[in-house]
Amino acid sequence: MHCITSLGWALAKRAGLAAIALIAIIALSLASGTGAQGIGLARARVHPRATPTPKILSLPPAIRIPTYAPGPMPFHEDERLTFVASWLGLPAAQAQMELHRDPADPALWTCEAMIKTNRAVDVFFKMRDYMREQFRIDSLAPRDMYVRQRENYRHDDFNVWFNRDRQLVTMSKRNSHGVQLKQYRASNPWGMLSGAAMALSQPMAVGEKYTFDVFSATTRYVLSFEVAGRERIDTPLGTFDALRLVPSVLYLSNGKFRADAQSTNIWISADGRKLPLRVESATFIGAIRIDLVKIEERQQAGAHRAELRH
Repeated sequence: MHCITSLGWALAKRAGLAAIALIAIIALSLASGTGAQGIGLARARVHPRATPTPKILSLPPAIRIPTYAPGPMPFHEDERLTFVASWLGLPAAQAQMELHRDPADPALWTCEAMIKTNRAVDVFFKMRDYMREQFRIDSLAPRDMYVRQRENYRHDDFNVWFNRDRQLVTMSKRNSHGVQLKQYRASNPWGMLSGAAMALSQPMAVGEKYTFDVFSATTRYVLSFEVAGRERIDTPLGTFDALRLVPSVLYLSNGKFRADAQSTNIWISADGRKLPLRVESATFIGAIRIDLVKIEERQQAGAHRAELRH
């Protein structure tokens, strides 16, 4: 049972990654982050110059990344979204995401996300993952990302720096074994949360396809998704007219999980909010569903923000 549960959650995170990166339930894909005080600590831990510079990796020449202009911001300031993830029909984890302005730089959004398994699942696979990404308010372009991964006895910290002027993305992983660095050449890179915001800001007409170059804590993903149709769905928050998105993975830098995002569907509300309502993904050991279950407004979300960071 322990092996099956651990495998189930490892697959859940990877199978849903394409969907999650696009609809910003990013905390659920932290397989591979902090208010002002926590962010400072994260940056101080690792710097890209801490170890010898690695070889810079590029995409295959045949892969082209489009450029999109940002539309209306889909997420509201100081609003908290709460999601519940179920495996084989049983609630197993909760994720939360919140957006607020960076108090040190008013030109930046700071988006925080977390995921934790419930007590029943903790017996077999305990997860307490956290993520923070900062990106520009005007262009949604990412500046940096921090991920704190705590899964069973695995304790890793990741930093990702986005240098668009140099077309360079640097990843750093730190744990008890030391520091590892990776670097990528990227002309139009996105973090998981900034990429989700940019994707959801697009017009989303049925039949349209979009492609993004997205970086998680450890891996580069070229993700494409098609707006497959309009449907009416029942959710924990009520009945919605929704757009169904079908994602696909065009490229992975590690090349290990190409088949895991198959049979994934995403539903977002077919209105100006484009709320991420549901993700469903099939794996060979059962279905995974992620539902939006709660939306908390400014006063509620801000009062409990510290909970995301612990």
